[in-house]
Parts: sequence; C-alpha cells; structure tokens
Amino acid sequence: MAYIPWQTTAPGGGAGPAAEGGGTVCVIGARGIGRHHANWWRLAGIEVKAFAGTSAESNAATAAGLEKLLGFVPRAYTDVPAMLAAELPAFVDVCSPPALHAAHVTAALEAGAHVLCEKPFVYEEGRAHADLLAAARGLVGLAAACGRRLGLCSQYAVAAESCLCGLRKFRPGEALVDCAAELASPARGRGPDALATWIDLGPHLLAALQALASGGKMAAGTLRTDRAGDRLQCTFTLERPDAPPLACRLCTFRTGEGAAHVRRLVLNGVPFDLEGERGADGVYGARIVSPLGEWREEDSMRVLIRRMAAGHPPLDGDAALRNLEWLLAVAASAAGEGGE
Repeated sequence: MAYIPWQTTAPGGGAGPAAEGGGTVCVIGARGIGRHHANWWRLAGIEVKAFAGTSAESNAATAAGLEKLLGFVPRAYTDVPAMLAAELPAFVDVCSPPALHAAHVTAALEAGAHVLCEKPFVYEEGRAHADLLAAARGLVGLAAACGRRLGLCSQYAVAAESCLCGLRKFRPGEALVDCAAELASPARGRGPDALATWIDLGPHLLAALQALASGGKMAAGTLRTDRAGDRLQCTFTLERPDAPPLACRLCTFRTGEGAAHVRRLVLNGVPFDLEGERGADGVYGARIVSPLGEWREEDSMRVLIRRMAAGHPPLDGDAALRNLEWLLAVAASAAGEGGE
C-alpha cells in the first residue's frame, strides 16, 4: 500500500487553526485521559494552571504523571469551586466521571470559563433519560447566557473529517450516501454489557456522523438496534438539508484481553482504519489506512483542543445536545423501551 504524505487543510484536519493568543486552562480530572488533555492544551499554547482531583492522595499520583508529561506540576486542588475562584481560567476541561459533568460544567461556566466536556455529555446510570436531556439543555442554555463556548470532547469528529477529505481527494465529486463505523476497546476485566459499552463508546461514533452529516436529523421510524453480550449494533438514516440521506450502521463492542482497539469508518464502502503511533520525534499522532492509501496526521485530540482554544469547537453545545439525544435514543431502543 502506498504511503501518501498528505495532510488535510480543511477544518478538522491536521493543519487546523492555531490558538488565538494563548490563555489558561484548568483540568478537572487529570489522572486518566485528562493528563493527555493537559498536554495538548500546553502544546496549543495554553498555560495549564491547575487541576482538581478527588483527594490529596490521588492528586499526588496525578502530579507525578503530569510532571513526566508536561515537565512541571500545575497547582492541585480537591475543591473545584475553590480552584475556579483562585485561578480564574479562560478554559476548563471537564474530564471527571460522567455523573459529575453537569455540576462541573455549570461551575466552570458560572466562573466565566469556556468549557470542553468529555463524553458522554451528561449521563448517570439509572437516571431518567428525560432528566438527562433536561440537564443537558440547561447547560447549553447557560453557556449561551454566559456568552461562553461549550464543546464536547470527541476526537472522532476530527478523524471523520480527515477520512472524508481522503475520500474526496481520491473520488472527487462522489456524494457520501453510506457510512458504517465500528469502535471497540479492550474489556480489561469488564463483564459483557452492551448498553454500558454503547454509552462509553457510542458518543464517538455519533460525533463522527455529526461531522460527516452536518445538520443531519435521524429520520423517524428508521432506528433499529440489536445487542448481544457486549456488542450493540444500530442502523438508521440521517436526513440532511442539502445532501442525499445518509444510511448509517454503527457497532460498539469490547475486544479480548491483549487485543487491540478497533477504530474503523467505512465511507461509501471504503474502509478507513484509524491507528495511533509515535513519530520519529516521539510525538503521538494518527495514521489513517485505507485501500486508497495511507497517511499520517496530528493526533485528533490535539487538533480538537487547538480548535477549541481558537474558538471553533468541532462539536459545540448544540451538537453536544444532539449527540446525547441520539445516544439515549439508541440506548432506549436497545433496551426495548421504544421511541427515537
């Protein structure tokens, strides 16, 4: 397969906009994925001022990891409101457990910060879907009232744009009418639970569709789901205002111990596998492999955070709400609760 040293220049590609003159960020939950967020903010020219964790003990472990990654240790807090009041950050990156997202996003917006929130946007197991959606609408409304940007953290929106650019490069003029996608991560001791896996991974695949079908709406009566073990599959059609309908097929599951992740988009029958690798300079990046060729790009999360810093989140608050609506509609259908 030929290697194509090609990089997208459209919004969402590797050559996305740079940050608008710096700023500061605080990260809520920097021990897991949050530590990588902190590094991408730093590389976007944003000063990482502080992080908040659950305890002094967990903060000590987080600090050690951040020092290795960043080369310094931001200030540590166990009280989110105290951190926001003391640091007055321009941005807050919410990487706390989903059940805490609403409270942390609210606190950050009320403190005057722009907010990037991890997926799922708002979720708490056992809570009524209507309540979750009402909370999400409240956050979107609060962001508008505060005049602050609210973004959903799903790098697959960026990756999908890159794949679509690849399709258009090699098949110019071809309308996108079919998209299949599958995403899987190692089980790591988790028992088979298709709904939990969907809630965890589904937002990424839905974000990819949102990037591919901007303004798309799920056509009434088209949603079908099937689940078994840890695997959930769904099909539906997205109606688009200025393009043909998009037939969508999504699948989330867990791989066995020691198995690799599965990250695949199939656009008009052309598969694009999304792989991660470190370059010769040691910086983590992305490699996209397809029958059309393969190419390397910057890490999609790095691009997403740079776009957020520049004022252009790939998925804004309204898109985050739509992502949650679709996520819960699929979950309800798979659970046999009906409705779309």
